Amino acid sequence: TRGNCVWSSDVCSSDLKAMAHLFDAFMAQLSSYNPSDASLNFGIIHGLEYDQEGIDRYAALSSTDPMSQAAVLYPGKAIRCGQVASREEIEATRLYKEVLYPANIEYRMATLVGDPGKHVMALALSRGRDAPDFDDDDVALISEFTPYFRRAMELYSNLSSSQTAGNVALAALDSLSIGIAILDANASTLHVNVAGQTIIEDRGGLVIRNGHLTAERAEDAAELAHQVRRMAAMGSGASGVRGGSVPGEMIAVHRAAGGSALPLTISPLNREEGLDLPFDRVGQVVIVVFTDPDRQLEVPSELLQRLYGLTPGEALLLEKLVMGLSLEEAAADMGIVRETARKRLGDVFQKTGTNRQAGLIRLVLANPVWITEHAKRPALIHAS
Repeated sequence: TRGNCVWSSDVCSSDLKAMAHLFDAFMAQLSSYNPSDASLNFGIIHGLEYDQEGIDRYAALSSTDPMSQAAVLYPGKAIRCGQVASREEIEATRLYKEVLYPANIEYRMATLVGDPGKHVMALALSRGRDAPDFDDDDVALISEFTPYFRRAMELYSNLSSSQTAGNVALAALDSLSIGIAILDANASTLHVNVAGQTIIEDRGGLVIRNGHLTAERAEDAAELAHQVRRMAAMGSGASGVRGGSVPGEMIAVHRAAGGSALPLTISPLNREEGLDLPFDRVGQVVIVVFTDPDRQLEVPSELLQRLYGLTPGEALLLEKLVMGLSLEEAAADMGIVRETARKRLGDVFQKTGTNRQAGLIRLVLANPVWITEHAKRPALIHAS
């Protein structure tokens, strides 16, 4: 395995083995790659084992191969070596001398589909030196497979795009400072974002036990499980209500050690909105959004400085006020006198277009700067 490239004689071995047998070839190969840099998305091979050194050498030398060049120039058209170059020209290439000849690959035939400017999928067959070359009948026969091969390429491209979009969606969830857990109908955790893991690990109230999101207190655990099942049923339409019209349910989860309860919003994840996530095929899923009222808000003062045009001292004062400190406490924490803090606050009012501290706090809390998670991902601890 290298990056997202996997070469294996086991994956799809039976299909490639049948293809090799049909064409009296000792090797059949299916690969997806980018012709511009020879980078492989995946490769599956039957009949020959390449080590990593062989894979790298093949990729590095394939751009000078007449067969490879012709396949890229004529996508959708089956070709064989004898159609594109003489034996002398092929045998003069480094690819033949360093890769093909040592592997007893003498004659090749291939069909390629896709966009040569982006990525392509190729099906190639090889015969050894003791076998005859592929002929026009072989080319006509493999051409019969090209429409089905092109459809396979389309399905692969669509799947790759969906997986990429799903991974981007999960990365976006991980950037938020509110806790988000995506569960199936049995409350099994499909994904918990960074902020959610921090709350679960450090704050109490919620736990992950045997792969399921639950609560410390038995009565909260029962209510959470009930609402997850209920929202999943609504999202699937089993209750007669589709997910898009379900507002969700709010519950409170209490901490065994005391402190403010965690507010949770539980809603079905609406499939009709087109969101395609990696776990989108496990059945109806539910999204749980939660926050920690006791968690101290943190935002770099540099962001406030750039956002409102504040000086470093003004931004630091504003940060401390938003974190819940009084003006006197903020001044003491910053090592300045109250009068200086009051003057800075007046300047902040002017720059932000506010005139009262309550309005100033509301303005800042309504800003997207507070929903970005700056902490590193914690190790998620599962309760036993």
